[in-house]
Amino acid sequence: MSIKMMNAKYFYKKALICLFCALVVLLSLLSFISCRPQDISVLDSEKNPASMDVQDTSSGVLPAEPGLENKEGLSLFDHTAIKLMPAGVLDLEIKNCNIYQDIYGDLILLGELLNKSEIIKTNIEITLSFFDKNKNIIDEKIIPAYAEYLRSGKTMPFVFVYEHKTKYINLSEIKIGVNYKNYNKGLEGYPVVTEEDFYYDGDVLTISGNIFNLGASNIENLRLLCTFYNKKNQVVFIRDCFIQNESLGMLKKQDFKLSVLLDEYIEEFTDYRLEVFFRDSLKT
Repeated sequence: MSIKMMNAKYFYKKALICLFCALVVLLSLLSFISCRPQDISVLDSEKNPASMDVQDTSSGVLPAEPGLENKEGLSLFDHTAIKLMPAGVLDLEIKNCNIYQDIYGDLILLGELLNKSEIIKTNIEITLSFFDKNKNIIDEKIIPAYAEYLRSGKTMPFVFVYEHKTKYINLSEIKIGVNYKNYNKGLEGYPVVTEEDFYYDGDVLTISGNIFNLGASNIENLRLLCTFYNKKNQVVFIRDCFIQNESLGMLKKQDFKLSVLLDEYIEEFTDYRLEVFFRDSLKT
């Protein structure tokens, strides 16, 4: 083999090695360029949260905003923005309505019915219609009343616990209505409530007194409710008072007692009202 041929072969091998090295360097450079902007965006997002405002909408669903999810995966919302819309009813006034979220995340809806007419009301039902911000109906509920009869000039409270979080998360407005029938007879029983004691013992509030039947008939289905109000006169909670018997004879008396533990479950209140409910005993 001549010297020229050996030199050409050596030069050819060296050129191939240089070309291979150049290709490796070029591929490494391209890989670095393609990866570098992603690394920068991650670092910038960690340093500056504002750089995370760009949202990926390719799926058609906007991601939840940071910090607006609770442990159940539902976006938090402001229950105070929900509008309560009592329906106008000629004989019954829906008043002192209130809504709040308890420590379990459930919505508590409360209010009262006032019988403004001279006729006793019966078969009372409270109707609730739930709407989103676009006025689309989300849900509907019917609540039976606490008692069978509501006398003229008397007030009956109501409460509803809404636990369906996947529905109320979009809630914007609640319309409150009432269904009832007129009871064209009179009630002969006439229970009168007398409050005798009110005191605090540590974290326990105690109210006690008696119920006296001044009417001309024995009564049954006796129930004494205590409604508590906040400084805005909104209903915050309702409690049943303890009585020994649900029936009471003419000119008879029995005691009642109510004890309320003032803990984190209880909303703040400034006032309360006692109201008694009953029906005349069936005559045999």
